[in-house]
Amino acid sequence: MSLEAALDVTRGSFTLSLSFTVEPGATLCVLGPNGAGKSTVLGAIAGTVAASGSVTVGGRELLGMPVEERRVGYLFQEYLLFPHLTVLENVAFGPRVQGVPRAVARDRGLEWLARLGIREFADRRPSQLSGGQAQRVALARALAGDPEVLLLDEPLAALDVEVRDDVRTELARYLADWGGVAIVVTHDVADVRALASDVIVLEGGSATQRGTVDELARHPATPYITRLLGAAEATQ
Repeated sequence: MSLEAALDVTRGSFTLSLSFTVEPGATLCVLGPNGAGKSTVLGAIAGTVAASGSVTVGGRELLGMPVEERRVGYLFQEYLLFPHLTVLENVAFGPRVQGVPRAVARDRGLEWLARLGIREFADRRPSQLSGGQAQRVALARALAGDPEVLLLDEPLAALDVEVRDDVRTELARYLADWGGVAIVVTHDVADVRALASDVIVLEGGSATQRGTVDELARHPATPYITRLLGAAEATQ
């Protein structure tokens, strides 16, 4: 099912106004500089940022709905795993918040750990995980809640350069296999190329261009896009 959004957010002197559609099974990357409003977009969809307008998923309106009823999975940049819980308890936390019985939540958590190749870490604490392992645990937690929409906020930014490429490849495979609507916030063109074919560039709370990376590179609409894609091409 598709996601259709028409968002208006005001936070102090900052104003966000943005409309877009993400087709079923697609991943949209929101690209832009710091302070452009990228994370605000995700927060508005998830329900952690107050917004007006409309966000519908398969015709179901999310704005005004309690966070736990929106069926939105959120993968934060810092992962935000609970240090006092095991990996399995972290993953089962999302379903439990939704009212899923403990045994069912545990089974669902084990299923996602197995699907992401980290079943053997179920009894570990987050402090015993590598960056890549923690990223997969956070992704499993987001998916265990059976979301219709998956939001990823700079999902690779916290990783060491040495492991980032491998985890990026894994994440691209997981998103392709999952098949739901995903929105990825990033400032890294390498993330865009690996994770999505569709890009919105956000500057100062407004969309300045939308298309594929190649389309943006051929016809950049703003100096920021020219600099960003020019620098990315130079490093390839």
